[in-house]
Amino acid sequence: MKKLIVIFFCITCFAANALKAQTSVRGGNLEFSVRKNDQDTIVQITVLDTPQPAPPVEQPASQPIVSAPRQKFDSYSRSYCLIGGAFALPDNRYLTTLGGSSYSLDFGRIRRQQLTRNFAVGGTYKYSFYNYRLRNAAHEEKFRYVVTGDNEMFSDVEKIDKEAFRSHNLAIGIFARLYLIAPRHRRNNDGVFIDIGAQGDYAFNRFYRAATAENKRKFSDDQEYFSKPFYASAVARLGGLWLWDTRNSPSIYVKYRFTEALKQNVLPVDLPPISIGMHFYM
Repeated sequence: MKKLIVIFFCITCFAANALKAQTSVRGGNLEFSVRKNDQDTIVQITVLDTPQPAPPVEQPASQPIVSAPRQKFDSYSRSYCLIGGAFALPDNRYLTTLGGSSYSLDFGRIRRQQLTRNFAVGGTYKYSFYNYRLRNAAHEEKFRYVVTGDNEMFSDVEKIDKEAFRSHNLAIGIFARLYLIAPRHRRNNDGVFIDIGAQGDYAFNRFYRAATAENKRKFSDDQEYFSKPFYASAVARLGGLWLWDTRNSPSIYVKYRFTEALKQNVLPVDLPPISIGMHFYM
């Protein structure tokens, strides 16, 4: 119906322009043309081809964002010199010691194998010197008899001014290290870490030393009369909690000897088993 109205309108326009030789009008896809010659007027209706719309341009599909793979960690090892010292923790269940004068000194080397960024294993080997300053140990008759052979020097124990048990040790230890904050660089021994491990000592030279105002005497135990040459300890270290920035953070360590240092079937007493100190690395 709509097309008929358009056609009618166009024909009307053609009639109004009849004086012209040729007239054409386009509406949508229809073209109306009127040509006049000497004898007749020709009206022509042409259906035009509808242009096809251009196909839509395909947009390239967006690529998913892929994060770069984390670089694989390569295990490495580092070795450092170790020096340190500790004080024996007094305990009234054992021989009475003077805390400030009962100490140990350590000199050795520590090596760690970094397996992951936050976990390592390692080992230590070191020389240690132990000095236990005793008080009134010779007052125990059995201790005096076993250790000194009831030497005449001790006929009056009240004259004894100083007593000490000393030993020179070689030690080997192993440990597992968990980093709370990993090292910043492979060459460093920093970060915040906790070590848990065990240590075995060989005391190759052990002796009891006593002194009076007149003289002093050392009683070695090379024949193992009253002390043991081998014993084992548990060790824990905490490193990295310091106010200064350093490549080799020192650590606080605690050692607990869980085997006897003195023979309990001979002596009724033993040395204090707990020591607390510090280790420094270079």
